[in-house]
Amino acid sequence: MAAASNTVHVEDACDEIAKHVSQGGEVSEVLAANAFFPPMMKHMVNLTELYQVISKTAATTQTRIVTSEQLPLRLRDIQHWPKLAEYLAGQEKQYVEMVLNACRGDKARTAAVLGVPVERLG
Repeated sequence: MAAASNTVHVEDACDEIAKHVSQGGEVSEVLAANAFFPPMMKHMVNLTELYQVISKTAATTQTRIVTSEQLPLRLRDIQHWPKLAEYLAGQEKQYVEMVLNACRGDKARTAAVLGVPVERLG
């Protein structure tokens, strides 16, 4: 009976982790809130996440110096977070580039998909 019970707990926890991560959360947040997982596992995941952040930052930086602006928002000091307009402009730029790539560089088609004038695409 205990084995079946543990399996249900693990399945429930995995479902909770999947849902949380799909909404932009971190695995360690779910592990920290779930008493089923031992503290060592929580620390192991935090180290894995740290390694992933460092690897991604190192791969995307153009210099040898990593600044706070290159870190994910959740790791930055709150005073270094971008203003809403700056953040939204960055998100818009990424989305426009994604649609432009999907439209194989066709600006007229991209503008039609986005519902904006071609001139806005630059």
